[in-house]
Amino acid sequence: DLGIGAKVALRGAAAPWKAAVGGTVTLPTGSTGPSAEDPTASLVLIAERALPRGTGIAFNVGYGRRLAGGDDGTLSLLVTPTFPIPGVDGVGGYVGYAGAFREGRDAHVVEWGVAWTDGPDLQWDVNAGYDPRSNDWFLGAGVAVRRR
Repeated sequence: DLGIGAKVALRGAAAPWKAAVGGTVTLPTGSTGPSAEDPTASLVLIAERALPRGTGIAFNVGYGRRLAGGDDGTLSLLVTPTFPIPGVDGVGGYVGYAGAFREGRDAHVVEWGVAWTDGPDLQWDVNAGYDPRSNDWFLGAGVAVRRR
């Protein structure tokens, strides 16, 4: 699926945490498995913290629902530890858990990926994920551009 979103930093978050609110619209691409099947919109609260030696952790809690209605929506939880790739400037890895909780169709995905920061305002990433309960998997790629 194709997702288009925005993230806005929340000022005044208690140091050393950073907080943000994000919104995404997801458009289905016709794939099976972990596809939204219909256009969806979601809102998420993000908390991030830098840890020693270039590592970090992020928590996302959100809610999304199909734009056409007809569902009770989906609650989501993501926990993502991050780590630097030794000897490669601007490249980091991540591995994490993503849970989507909806009536009768929960999904629990293990995901991993690599992100490359190309300057202060551009990030590229590739990732993959697997849901062991359903045997669904995905490959993804993304780009994030900071607007000042």
